[in-house]
Amino acid sequence: MGSNLFSYQLILPRFLLALIFLMSALGILDQTRPIQELKTFGVSPGLAVILIWCGRVVQFSGAVLLLTGFASRWGARGLVAFMILATLVAHHFWTFKGTEQQTQLVHFLKNVAIIGGLLCFAVRP
Repeated sequence: MGSNLFSYQLILPRFLLALIFLMSALGILDQTRPIQELKTFGVSPGLAVILIWCGRVVQFSGAVLLLTGFASRWGARGLVAFMILATLVAHHFWTFKGTEQQTQLVHFLKNVAIIGGLLCFAVRP
């Protein structure tokens, strides 16, 4: 039972990681900031909405795969790729100063920790 990665010991980690992405994908979390971030890079409002919806699809499908244990390695890998891109786009702390830099650094490091948790499922044997 120790090698079974859907053992009772991993139900809580799967659920907690998947919950973050399910809430975001279902629009429970505010999406106005990501759209504004994309606009600052010159992305048109229409394209920004499309990219946000593509992100929601990746988040939802990756979370479901991770949560169910069906192709969880691929789900986790997709979420890792999404998180790397989202973290670099939204939490570039090195471009801020003062309090906002500290806030962005905390978000950046939180995302790095989430990526670490996902990698546990992405690289498992």
